[in-house]
Amino acid sequence: MKIPLSIRRLELASLVLAVAVAACGKADVPRDTAQPITVRDIRVVNASLFTGWSDARTGTVLVAGTDGTIIRSEDGGETWAAARAAAPAADALFAIASDAAGATLVAAGENGSILYSEDAGRIWSRSRNDTVLGLRAVLSHPGDSIWIASGEQGLVLRSTDGAHTWQAVSTPARKLVAALAVAPVSGALLAAGEDGMLMRSADSGASWRRIDSGTTALISGFLVWPDKDLMLALCADGAVLRSESDGNRWTRVETGNKAYLTAIAYDARHGAALAVAADGGVLRSEDLGNSWTRATTGTGAYLTSIHFHPGTAALLATGDQGTAVRSRDGGKSWKIVATGVTGNLESTVYDARHDRFIAFGQGGLLIRSSDAGAHWLGLRPNLDQYIHDAIEVPGTDALVAVGTRGWLIRSENAGASWEVVDAGLSSVTYLFSVVADPGSNAVLAAGPPGTIVRSEDAGRSWRKVLDLDSLSGGYFHQLVTDPVHDVIVALAGPGKVMRSADGGRSWQEADAVTDRHLYKGLAVPGSGLFVAVGLDGVIQRSADGLHWEIIDSGIRSSLQNVFFDAAAGKLYAMGDGGVILQAERNGTDWRPLATGVSEGIGHMIRDPRSGALIATGLQGLILRSQDAGASWQRIASGTRENLRQPLLDEITGALYVSGRGGSILRSDDGGRSWRPLLTQTRKSLKNLLLHPQSRSLIATGERIVRLTDLD
Repeated sequence: MKIPLSIRRLELASLVLAVAVAACGKADVPRDTAQPITVRDIRVVNASLFTGWSDARTGTVLVAGTDGTIIRSEDGGETWAAARAAAPAADALFAIASDAAGATLVAAGENGSILYSEDAGRIWSRSRNDTVLGLRAVLSHPGDSIWIASGEQGLVLRSTDGAHTWQAVSTPARKLVAALAVAPVSGALLAAGEDGMLMRSADSGASWRRIDSGTTALISGFLVWPDKDLMLALCADGAVLRSESDGNRWTRVETGNKAYLTAIAYDARHGAALAVAADGGVLRSEDLGNSWTRATTGTGAYLTSIHFHPGTAALLATGDQGTAVRSRDGGKSWKIVATGVTGNLESTVYDARHDRFIAFGQGGLLIRSSDAGAHWLGLRPNLDQYIHDAIEVPGTDALVAVGTRGWLIRSENAGASWEVVDAGLSSVTYLFSVVADPGSNAVLAAGPPGTIVRSEDAGRSWRKVLDLDSLSGGYFHQLVTDPVHDVIVALAGPGKVMRSADGGRSWQEADAVTDRHLYKGLAVPGSGLFVAVGLDGVIQRSADGLHWEIIDSGIRSSLQNVFFDAAAGKLYAMGDGGVILQAERNGTDWRPLATGVSEGIGHMIRDPRSGALIATGLQGLILRSQDAGASWQRIASGTRENLRQPLLDEITGALYVSGRGGSILRSDDGGRSWRPLLTQTRKSLKNLLLHPQSRSLIATGERIVRLTDLD
């Protein structure tokens, strides 16, 4: 079947409904069997948040999402702490539930992940089961402490020992089982999912029989009346199913709506059932689901959740693009409420103890309302953009990172939290590079389409100093600084190379040939010489950053980066096809070095203790040379992921390198051997920063990961 929107929305729908109801060889790459390094404190700062749970008795609120993230609050969302996992995992979590007493909590998600907590969500342990299929729903049967989880390919798991171990049970389902519920009269279990699949168990989930649902559409969730024999189920084609027979028989009710129904709630004050849809609409029934009318909300945004506030009888629906709509008359009329955010809100929970709504979503977005949804306070921003570069601003506590869609963020607490800075840039601006200019104490960031911005207050505010407004005119890849001569160069590919001699306040076009794009460059310390490399083996050099000359590299393979070994006084250019070139510090004559590999090489560093050169690249490539590049040894990395720029810890001498798939490797012996760090993510990590005061390692890219207690 064709699901109307992404699988993420399907996962979310069932969750919201549950809340509403209650040596140089070319052939073989050496593999490493080194055990991972366990870091005591790992946190993915910007995990997307999908599902939540609250305890009305204690006021504990849990929110969970990607990268195994579970965060916890006991004070109505004022403060949050990351829950601790006995075994950190990177799997996304899509459902949280508790038993009737609140003594055991269970979170379930992708790759068969099931975690349980017996201390109100502070510490989580991994359950034992034999599946790798994704799980989408979980519940505790109130009568006998049996747990049920469901998910992909008809999977239903059952636990009889407090969620510690799980066994698969046979069901008639073959596709996604997206939602679970308990029938109000008998306590029978209901499960529903794709292709109109609906099934029932009368023995606490030990066996299941299929029920005729009368539909082939996805059934995404249930609404159960606890005090009467009545249940409703939502369909992806806009219809509602209705049962008054303890879930044994169901009737399809046409609503006049064709949009995917995502969530449902009951307004006890006005006696109305209300369902929200993917097109921003709300369906309303005053006769227990027998007939429905559509209410206009004033938005076309995808709505993901709906809640009834018992104190004020207000209804609140939230969804994409930071949307919140509110009704005070049982859902007949709606008003758009300003939330102050634009990121997608994946769901909302109601904290009854503190009388607060907490909404959450992509990139770690968290907002809170203390007046039944009328007004909102931002708790954490949406940090969902890709970060291309990040720096520590010298002489300050600030970290600054830049990325896609004109994104500028900063942190003053060693990367534990970040704020988004509005520099007035358009969404087509991609910032690839950020540098600190020591001469002016300014921070500059650059990227296409020919944009350079400048900050004089450690990234708190920014001013645009160059705006070419042309992808072909200024596709800036990197800013390069020469602090001795107070010159900054913006390397382009394609487009103009630009130069500034006044700390980045003004810019002039350099005399450089850019028909072959320049990707990376450097300033040779103390000499005023700039060297840049790029497409099809191009190498250019300049004595002042203004006038450039092309140097014959002798190759046509693209060069991805250039490195200067100050101890040996030599330059190295590296790139596609395992190419490494070497030159003296003047950069005029380049010769190829024999690497014995064909994988692309993108980065290099010198280990000061051993004097070895370390090169990293595609498919987990790590090369090491003890003789200034005359010969290279392939080092086992234990990964096939592309690796980025290595980082030296100047205090301990450890080397780190990050990469795709959430990879961070560490070497404590000058690059001779490497061990992986458990990062709790599988997303690409492009950059590494080591915050010296806190001894925190901060990785950025698709995620922001903060690792502390490294030593």
